[in-house]
Amino acid sequence: MSLIPKTRSKNILTSFWPILTREPQDHIPWSSLLALPQSYIVPGGRFSETYYWDSYFTMLGLAESGREDLLKCMADNFAWMIEKLWPYSQRQPDLLSEPFAAAGFCPDG
Repeated sequence: MSLIPKTRSKNILTSFWPILTREPQDHIPWSSLLALPQSYIVPGGRFSETYYWDSYFTMLGLAESGREDLLKCMADNFAWMIEKLWPYSQRQPDLLSEPFAAAGFCPDG
């Protein structure tokens, strides 16, 4: 039993995407913030970065609300991070398959 009607909860969820969306930025010297190549969703208004576990649920919400554009951006950003930041021997792309599959999305390649 849902306390909030499905249509209303979907509208509430959808209204948060513009607030939580961050656009790509140039790298800021001496900052630990990664300059991601695509737009991304942060877990809350006070955050400026994305996190793996939060992104799993974010991607489910993006899929539910029909935001395939942002879903693809999130997937592309994680693929970029794996490619650019982790040594080949330490990559675990299989861990990404779960959130991508649950969100109904598979990145190209």
